[in-house]
Amino acid sequence: MYVVVVGGGRVGRILAELLIAHGHDVVVIEKDKRRARELAQSELDVLVVQGDATDLDVLQDAEIETADVVAAVTDKDEVNLAVSLIAKEEFGVERVVSRVTDDRFVDVFRRLGVDAVVNPDRSAAQLIEKAITRHNLVDVIMFGRGEAELLEFEVTEDSLVSGKKISEIPADCVIVAIYRDDELELPRGDMEINPGDRVLVLALRDKLKKVEKLFKGRDEGE
Repeated sequence: MYVVVVGGGRVGRILAELLIAHGHDVVVIEKDKRRARELAQSELDVLVVQGDATDLDVLQDAEIETADVVAAVTDKDEVNLAVSLIAKEEFGVERVVSRVTDDRFVDVFRRLGVDAVVNPDRSAAQLIEKAITRHNLVDVIMFGRGEAELLEFEVTEDSLVSGKKISEIPADCVIVAIYRDDELELPRGDMEINPGDRVLVLALRDKLKKVEKLFKGRDEGE
C-alpha cells in the first residue's frame, strides 16, 4: 500500500515508522525545511517531500494521485481539512484519514467526506485509562465510535477463564484468536484456555464489564 503522510512532526513520524514496519511504501510531506531535512537524514526509510501540502504541485511531487491512502496529521486542523478535501476532490484518493485537535470539528470533517477522523491525544488518553483500570489488559482497539472493542488479555492462573474450554465461555464475547507459545491459534470449541495464553476478544461496549470479569483473578474484587 502506498501512503502519503502529510506532516512530519511527532505524530507523522511515528505513523510513518509503523507503516514502514508493516511493509507499506510511505512518503512524508513536511513544510518546515529543518524538520524535513532531519526526517530525510534519519534512519527511517522514507521519501520526504519538503513543501506546503495545500500546494497542488507539492502534492503531485509526492505522487498523491497514486496513493492508496492520504493521512493528514499536521497540528493544524485547517491544514488537515484542506489537504483532505484536495486529496478527495482533486486527486480522487479513495481513503483519507485526518488528525483533528479540536473535537468540535470531528463531525464537520466527517460531513465533508473525510473517511476517518482521529484525535490522537484523546485516543491515547482513553487507551491509557483503559490499561490502568482493566486487569490483565494487554492491548485494546476501538471499533466504529466505540460501540465495540477488540481486547487482548493475558490469562493468569487466577483468571476465571483459566482451564475452561472455549465452548464454556459465556456468549458475551467472541474469542477471535489465541497466542500460545509465540504462535497464533484459531479458536475451536474444544480448545482449553491456559495460563500464559494471550486471548484476543471482541466484545460490545455494554458487555465489557462482564468480559473483564472473566479475565480477572478469582481473588480480585469488583
